[in-house]
Amino acid sequence: MHYFEWCVRNECLLFNLKQKIMKNYIYYIIILLLSGVFIHCRQDEIPLPEEIIPEEPATPPEIVTRYYVSTKGNDANSGMGSSKEKAWRTITYAATKAVAGDTVCIEGGNYENENVVITNAGSDGSPIVFMGYNGTPVLDGGDYTKKGIYIYGKPYIVLKNIRVKRYLYGIWVDNSHHAVLDGCIADSCCNVDYVNKGYDGYGILVKKSNYSTVKNCSATDNGGNNFFLSQTDNCTLQNCKAYCRQTANNRFMTDYFVVLAWSSNNTVRDCYVEDINGSYKGNHGFIVKDNPGDSGGQPSSTGNLFVNCSAKKNGRVFFICSWDL
Repeated sequence: MHYFEWCVRNECLLFNLKQKIMKNYIYYIIILLLSGVFIHCRQDEIPLPEEIIPEEPATPPEIVTRYYVSTKGNDANSGMGSSKEKAWRTITYAATKAVAGDTVCIEGGNYENENVVITNAGSDGSPIVFMGYNGTPVLDGGDYTKKGIYIYGKPYIVLKNIRVKRYLYGIWVDNSHHAVLDGCIADSCCNVDYVNKGYDGYGILVKKSNYSTVKNCSATDNGGNNFFLSQTDNCTLQNCKAYCRQTANNRFMTDYFVVLAWSSNNTVRDCYVEDINGSYKGNHGFIVKDNPGDSGGQPSSTGNLFVNCSAKKNGRVFFICSWDL
C-alpha cells in the first residue's frame, strides 16, 4: 500500500474512533445528570420521621416537698413557706411530718431545749433532709440531759448545718444505716456530775448504723466523747474537727476525741483533733477501743483506715486498745 494512502486510511480510522468515544462520553454524561435529578426527586419524596411520644410511666414520679421551720412560725401552719404565717415553729413537729424525699429547711435561730426524734425513714435516692439555712439553727438542751436529735431505726436521714449543745447526747444515730451528717456542730454535751459519774457525754454518736457518713462536722467539750462510732461498719468520718478547751478537773473535759469501738472497715480521713489548753489528762486523740462486755455481739474492730489525720496536745495521740489482742 502506498504510504500516502496508508496515512489517509489511518487518519480516517482515528477520526472515527474519536467520534465514537465522544458519543459514549456524551451518553454517560446524560445518564449521570438524569440519575442526579431522579435521586434528588426521590429524596424529596422521603417522608419525615414520625414523632415518637414516650408512654406515660406506670407510676408518676415522686413529688418532693419542701417544708420550712422558723422561730417565728407556728406548728398550726402549713409549713409550706418561709414566712411566719406559713412556717412551722419546731423541728420536733417537722420531724413527725417529713417523709421520704422531703426537705425541711430550718431557719437560723435558737430553738431552745427541743428533743427531736425522727419519726419516718427516707429511702435510697429519696432521703429526708433537715438543713439549716439563713444562719445556723441551734438546739440548746440547757440541763445536760436527754438527746438533742435522735434517729432510731430510720435509714437515709440527712442532717446539715445544725448545732446542738448542752445535752447528754448531742446527735445520736442508732440502728439507722446510710445516715449523713454534714456541717453539724455538737458542743458541751456531758453529765453534770463528773466527780461521781466520770467523764460522760457524747457529741456525735453513730451506733449500729452502717454505711453512714459524718463530714465537715465539729465537736467540742463533749464530756466523754466528741465523735463515737460504736458497733458500726463501712462508715466515713471526713474533714471533721474535735476540740477540748477545758483545763483539768473540769466537767466538760473531753476524754475521747475520735473513738471507734467494735467497728470495722471504716475510714477516718482529713480529721484534726486538739486539746487546746494542753491538759494532758491522759485523753485520747484517735482511738480504736474494744471494751470487754460491750461488743453487742460485734466482732473485734478490724480494717479501719486513718488517712491524713492530725492530733495535737493529747495524752495519747493514736491508740489501739483491744482486750482480744
